[in-house]
Amino acid sequence: MEGEEHRLPDAPLPTLFHYDDERPVFFGHYWLNGTPNLGGRRAACLDYSVAKGGELLAYRWSGEPILSDANIVSVSSHG
Repeated sequence: MEGEEHRLPDAPLPTLFHYDDERPVFFGHYWLNGTPNLGGRRAACLDYSVAKGGELLAYRWSGEPILSDANIVSVSSHG
C-alpha cells in the first residue's frame, strides 16, 4: 500500500535461488547496493536503490542468451 513501504522487511536477496530457463529474465525491487553487476548468466536484478541514492540501471539486450555486465547502462542518482 502506498506510504507503507517502511513496514516491509529489509531482507537480503536469497543466494540459493537458481533460475534454470534459457530465456534471460530481468527483475527488481530488491534494493541492491554497491557496484552494479548482473550476478547471474540469465537472471539479473536491475534494482540498485535509485530512490535511496543508488543507481538507475538498464540492460542493452540484443538477444544474447548469456547476459554480460558490459551491457549494463547506469545513471547515478547524484546527477
